[in-house]
Amino acid sequence: VATSEDAWVVKLSESRPLYMMACTESLLSKVKQHPNFDFSHSAQWLSHLLAEGFPTVTRETCGEFVPQMMNLQALSGISYNKGCYMGQEVVARTHFLGKNKRALFVLTGKLQQSPNSGDTLEIKMGENWRRAGVVINSATHKDLTTLTAVLSYDTETDAQLRLKDFPEEILLISPLPYQIEEKD
Repeated sequence: VATSEDAWVVKLSESRPLYMMACTESLLSKVKQHPNFDFSHSAQWLSHLLAEGFPTVTRETCGEFVPQMMNLQALSGISYNKGCYMGQEVVARTHFLGKNKRALFVLTGKLQQSPNSGDTLEIKMGENWRRAGVVINSATHKDLTTLTAVLSYDTETDAQLRLKDFPEEILLISPLPYQIEEKD
């Protein structure tokens, strides 16, 4: 959206006004000296990013998923027609052969404890619970935990999900602000 010698502002979402600013260390040190500067809203910022369906990879989940499993095709983060980057063959093959069976979902719930990246999720199947996916990232803001998770592409939006380590707390799937179909 805007650039200067010391900073760049990028619009992250079309559905809601969501922007990110990247800046040089020298500008950041000046900003930190401002009396109104406050890092305490980082959980709120991460909650907004997660609610928008942005993948935020952590050390625990780095290298575990192809970009399509993080919905990057829906965010125009993948080009199948140009470029040369590490893993391009796997990404293109997954797309053209229709091999991707997982996607990023946004889940919410009032949890006693925020889950960790890499935690296992379970889905209710009849009277039993089965492994369903993996937590990518989570944040708690105003008593509501928002998390992103990679689940089976065809997971129903009314599915009951829970964390394996906290079986009494149910998570609900929130609608994504974008469609996750493949884009060429």
